[in-house]
Amino acid sequence: MSELVRVGLVEETTVQSGSPGRPSLMVAPASSTNVAIAVGLAVDSLTVAAVGLGGVVLAARSSSASRERPGDDDEVQHDVDSAVAEIERSIQRLVRSLDPASRTLGVGVGVVGLVNRHDGSVAVAPNLG
Repeated sequence: MSELVRVGLVEETTVQSGSPGRPSLMVAPASSTNVAIAVGLAVDSLTVAAVGLGGVVLAARSSSASRERPGDDDEVQHDVDSAVAEIERSIQRLVRSLDPASRTLGVGVGVVGLVNRHDGSVAVAPNLG
């Protein structure tokens, strides 16, 4: 446990129980300084959130967006490069709004679409073409 405290992943606090004996230590995730970034890419919107280790949502931002561009025969195509750039900008803005002492431990992305069960890739995504 001392190693987790030392690297800042958990915090210990003493609990006063009013009973005799040594006070117990409570251990909790250091949520405000250890975050995961969650990205939800829907057909017409993007949501990014910073979630602390304990599951507390520290900050979230949503935006409506069209990642469409004209294709051949006036068919609308979805632009993957625009979606990736928008995700990157949104994550950067979100991270700048967090406590400067916080650290991002990972990023998870949810995309609307069908997933290839064999390799885990997104086989068909209506908003990414």
